[in-house]
Amino acid sequence: MKTINIKITAILLILAGSFSCGKDKEIDFSNIEDLYAQPLPVIQKAVQGKWKVYVSCGGVVGCVYPKNSFFEITSNETIEDNDVGDHTVRSYSWKKKKVDINGKMVNTHITWPDDADETEKSSQAGRYFICIKNDTLYSNGCSLASDWTIMGHTYIRVK
Repeated sequence: MKTINIKITAILLILAGSFSCGKDKEIDFSNIEDLYAQPLPVIQKAVQGKWKVYVSCGGVVGCVYPKNSFFEITSNETIEDNDVGDHTVRSYSWKKKKVDINGKMVNTHITWPDDADETEKSSQAGRYFICIKNDTLYSNGCSLASDWTIMGHTYIRVK
């Protein structure tokens, strides 16, 4: 009887170990095609860290390819250091918002600036994350007052 109990215990431990392996191990965080459609914890884990700004497009300026600009995403802040020496720290929280991704309106999580003026949101921008391909993050900024996409960014993960 004691041998059967030991065998059953061993089998249960093996099964428990296989189920306790987190889903993070199944996700390749360097390549997530539909990042916007993932649960919030996956989006958060995928985007947190330091990124080199490759290109920023939008507004009347068009596209800018900075040489030495970085964007860091922590659990509740974004930290931007740009080519001209500006250092900006901005706190945010996550909100659900309908946005346009490749011509299709989808609900996703965006970083919502904590200092966004509730009455004049059109000048404020939230950020949503489209995908990661080979450690390159594609994101857009959207107007908090509408469904407009107002800028696009591409970042390369700093390892």
